[in-house]
Amino acid sequence: AGGLTAYVTKDPETGQLVLQTGALVLADNSICCIDQFDKTNKIGIICKLNTRTSILAAANPIDSQWNKSKTIIENIQLSPTLLSRFDLIFLLLDPQNETYDRRLAQHLASWYQYEKGNENAHEAMDIDLLRDYISHARTFVNPQLTELAGKLLVSSYVEIRKVGNSKEQISACPRQLESLIRLAEAHAKVRLSDKVEEFDVKEAKRLYCKALINAGERRLLADLAQIVKHYLKKRKLTEKKGLIKIHTLFNEIDKRINELIKQ
Repeated sequence: AGGLTAYVTKDPETGQLVLQTGALVLADNSICCIDQFDKTNKIGIICKLNTRTSILAAANPIDSQWNKSKTIIENIQLSPTLLSRFDLIFLLLDPQNETYDRRLAQHLASWYQYEKGNENAHEAMDIDLLRDYISHARTFVNPQLTELAGKLLVSSYVEIRKVGNSKEQISACPRQLESLIRLAEAHAKVRLSDKVEEFDVKEAKRLYCKALINAGERRLLADLAQIVKHYLKKRKLTEKKGLIKIHTLFNEIDKRINELIKQ
């Protein structure tokens, strides 16, 4: 994407086109945070640059409004091949219910309470200490995969492959096995362990499945919506009572999805 790996500018003195390094190259061996990821575009220049970078990207749905009747891929203008490059994908949605609104408001209010010296507020870890801890873990901790953890990784990958095999869904592919390995290794590094054990693999699987369940439940709603629409079209059901029942069904499904999101 232009501006991320590199971008082309014109030299003000010579007028020639020159290649400037982008955000990913500058963040080599570090972390690059990208907002508005859905707005990136390709450019027709090919070159080889080091971008050994961890990427945290955020993208908005089309028209900044999530459409429950569409899939993730239909809501975000990014190809499945590009999305599959990310180890974890989470949907951050606003369920618009009183319980969620209250929890969010209390969380935001706690920030200001802490700033004013509220003794009951939880003390955050010192940012310099956290930075040194992460740097030490990344530099000096290189955990090795144990035999039992390796077997669990294989079985976990096979199990995840069964979730969402539709072309419109983000399912697991061989690349996601590498994602599970990276997540398990990262969890072991956080513990400053020299071994990737079964516990690390289970946590990696939990994180990955959490993302899949989030996406899968939203896809379930889309599938049900399509089934009902097809039924209405076929039967030409326009009676008021019938429509009320359909809306009630959708509300119950949406309620269940919001409960899963809060979990």
